[in-house]
Parts: sequence; C-alpha cells; structure tokens
Amino acid sequence: MVETISFLGTLRWQDLVDIGLNSYILFRFYVLFRGTYVFRVLIGLTMLWFFQQIAAYLGLIVTSWVIQGIVAVAALIVNSTAPMAPPSGKVSFQAEQVTSLITSPVLLLLSLALFLYVACEVGVWNWLARHLIAQGVPDDKALTILSLGFALGLLVGRVAVVPVLGSVTPKAVLVTAALLMAVTTYIMLQTSRPSMAWVSVFCGGLAMAPVFPTALGLVGTAFKPAGLDATATGIASTCGWLGLVVSSPIIGGIAGEDPKRLKKALLLLPAASLILAGVILALPQL
Repeated sequence: MVETISFLGTLRWQDLVDIGLNSYILFRFYVLFRGTYVFRVLIGLTMLWFFQQIAAYLGLIVTSWVIQGIVAVAALIVNSTAPMAPPSGKVSFQAEQVTSLITSPVLLLLSLALFLYVACEVGVWNWLARHLIAQGVPDDKALTILSLGFALGLLVGRVAVVPVLGSVTPKAVLVTAALLMAVTTYIMLQTSRPSMAWVSVFCGGLAMAPVFPTALGLVGTAFKPAGLDATATGIASTCGWLGLVVSSPIIGGIAGEDPKRLKKALLLLPAASLILAGVILALPQL
C-alpha cells in the first residue's frame, strides 16, 4: 500500500495526459475495428508482444528473438499480399508525359505529402532509439520499443487500412492520420518511461501506417482516367523517397554531437505531420 501511494506521488500531470490521450486513441481504434478480422489480428499480435516481454524478462533470449522474427515475417506477408488496384491498361512509365504532369497541382501536393510522410517515418526509424537512450531508457528496451512498438503499430495499421477505406474517404483518412501523427510523435518525445514510450510509439506506427498506400491510391485515382496513373505514381513515389535522403541529415545537423539535443531536433516530426495535414486539406476533391 505504501509503495502504491509512493508511486502515485511520483506521477506528473504530463504522465496523466499521456495516459489519457493514448487510452482514448486505443479506445477509438477498438471501436472502429471491433468485430472485424483486424481486431482479431490485433489481439494475436498483442499476445505475441506479451509473450515476448515474458521471454525477455526470464532471459529466454532465443524465444524472444523467435517471436520478434514472427512479427517481422507477418509484416512481410501483410505488405506483400495487400490488395492492389487493378492495372489501367497503360502500366508503363511514359516519359513524354512527365513535363505536363509535374505542373499538376494535385500531383505536386500528393508528392509533397509522400515526401513529408517518408521523412517522418525514417526520422523515427533512424533516431528514436538514440533519443530514448539519451533520456535514460536502457539500450535493449529502447531497441525493443522501436522493433516491437513502432514496427508492430505499422503492421497493425497496414492490416487496418483496407476496411477503413471502405467507409471513410481517402482524404479523411490522410488528414486524420496526419493529425494523429503530430500528436503521437510529440507525446513519444515527452516521456522517458519505457512503458509509456512503447504505447506512444505503437500509436505513432498505427497513425503512420495508412498514409503511404492511401496517398499512392489517390495518385492512381486522380490520373487513371487519362491513363497516366503509372507515370504519376512513379513521380510521386520518387518524390516521397527523397524524404529518406533529406530527413536524417537535417535531424542530425540540428542535434549535433549532443544526444540530448535530439529531443529538440525530433520536434521536426510533429511539425512535418501538421504540415502534411495542411497539404492534404489543400487537395481538391478527387
């Protein structure tokens, strides 16, 4: 009893806000996917994570690695078997149409959206573990938070995107995801407790998951009538992956040699997420 009271006395108001926000986000996902196969997948992945934590606590290193491998293989299967839009009939890249396409406001906005998204995701992959370690989280726990928090969130989100798009417009999905990205990436930078960090990072992965496939789907929808969806998708994907090149050097340049400055540098992630929401809102109705 005394230990419980002592623990409650160490809670900050930020911890209560963390718990409240993440609880609400998880509850909304539960309501959204209750009764669907996505919810069953989520339960299964949660059980895997639970057993992995027990294995790690008991020192069962091989068992812990095997469970992480199962999650990685599941992610590969989901991403490789996800349903794709049927071909339009003109599936080759048409170089002669590039000049006209790059002047299209819709393509420019969607390309910018993909650029911002990739920059955010890569920023988390490359820098979050270092930030957590700098905040006092043990090395092994920081890497587990990234591999079984962020990766698991992305996996569940990828599985969830198909049923969501059946009832919600792609633009609404992107705006909601971008706003949730801003909230979750900000929260994950404010806590040094491994459990709270895991929850916020997992929710960040959930929020990010639908963005890339949904944005590419919008590109295809916008340019399919003209038979230019393959070319437009190639341009948008290339612009998106430029975020891979730009993100880490900028974050590293701001942080410098001091790992503790990563917190300030990584504030670029929620900022870029808010810009992403604005870019999507600027899109005309497709």
